[in-house]
Order: sequence, then C-alpha cells, then structure tokens
Amino acid sequence: MKKRELIKFLKEHPQKEMSVAALADFQFRILLKDDFNKEVEKFSDRMLPAERLKEIAETAKSIEAVQTPEELLQIMLKSMTFSNLTTMAKKALAMQDEAMPPIVNRYKDSKHAFFIENASKSLPMPTGNSANRMQSFIDSIGV
Repeated sequence: MKKRELIKFLKEHPQKEMSVAALADFQFRILLKDDFNKEVEKFSDRMLPAERLKEIAETAKSIEAVQTPEELLQIMLKSMTFSNLTTMAKKALAMQDEAMPPIVNRYKDSKHAFFIENASKSLPMPTGNSANRMQSFIDSIGV
C-alpha cells in the first residue's frame, strides 16, 4: 500500500475509540521529546509541593547514576513521574545491549505493576542487536 493510499484509507476510516495500543503509542511518541518534557516539568514546578519536587529530582539523579542493568531493574520497580519515566527510558536506551535482555526476561513473568509499566515504556525503543533479541522473544511467545 502506498503512502497516499494509506492516508486516504485512514481519513475514510477514522479511529472511533482510543485503544490501549493507540494510547501507548501516543505516550511513547511524546516520551522522548525533550521540548514536551520541559513543558511538563515547568507545569510540575508550579503545581507540586517543594518536597515532592525534591523527591523527583533525587530520583532523577539516582536514575542518571545507574551503571548496571541490575541497578536499572531496581529503579524500574519504583513509581515514576512522567519526567523520571523519560529519564529512565533514555537510560534504558543508552544501556540497551546489556539492559534489555534482563528487562525482557523479568518482563515475561513479572507481576510487579510498577516494573511492568516502566518496562513497557522502555521496551519499544531498542535498536540494533537489542531489537533483534526483542523480536526473537516476541516470536518465541507468539505475540
């Protein structure tokens, strides 16, 4: 299907309801946009109490200090604000070759809600070898 045919089809068949997949795709697309994240942070700075902002900043520093996949996995077990989720996703992407295999392995059978949410935000991003391993995993479970 050519691009203009696809555009015509989508215009003729608009999505009537927001699906979970569409919402996740939208969230992923904005997750790594620095200008959007800066606006979110400005808004948060005005709306959140100073103590909460301090917690968010401390969490961001701990994410940035992560050196190993094990440390990243521990961070992913915590609740995240949008800005820290972005920081965590960028860290996962920067460490993807060593971090994605343990993230995927834990994701397969995890029942930890925060981990599942945080991993879901970082799993769509891999490229190169990590993307190939991710595709192999998805193929193996029949998704």
